Amino acid sequence: HVDMICANNLKVAGAGFGVDTNVLTLITAGGAEELPLMSKEEAAAFVSTFLEAVKADNREAVAGMIRYPRQVKTPAGEAQVAGAEEFLAYYDEIFTPDFRKKLEGTSATDLFCKDGLIGLGGGSVWFYPATVEDDMSIASVNVSADRYVRYGGPSGVQPG
Repeated sequence: HVDMICANNLKVAGAGFGVDTNVLTLITAGGAEELPLMSKEEAAAFVSTFLEAVKADNREAVAGMIRYPRQVKTPAGEAQVAGAEEFLAYYDEIFTPDFRKKLEGTSATDLFCKDGLIGLGGGSVWFYPATVEDDMSIASVNVSADRYVRYGGPSGVQPG
């Protein structure tokens, strides 16, 4: 069973091998969506902003980069979070001192792609790439089995 295929359209100028940009097409049961041309530098700039916000303990900036709604899990339990303001109540439980230190040891150039998402820190943080409709945003934060921020809906294609 496959939920999504992510393909780089090699027929479009600026995509393919030996260039710093891609034109990705996300193919799902609901159809295909071609994402706009996005450079590695654009993705790295967003991730750099995120890492700087974490380092500066700019909670509002970090919370504003997450796409909502999201399921938040902490040792105290789970909750559905509708927006950035609501997420701030869980910030310290997710962005623990140890996790912040781990993120400070990563670089915005340490990115990789998998399943249409952009990963950082070995999968500690996943980002949605920018689309025509949406800016780049955080899809999930994986601190540990009992601390994370993830999509909390049904499996398959994830809305927004």
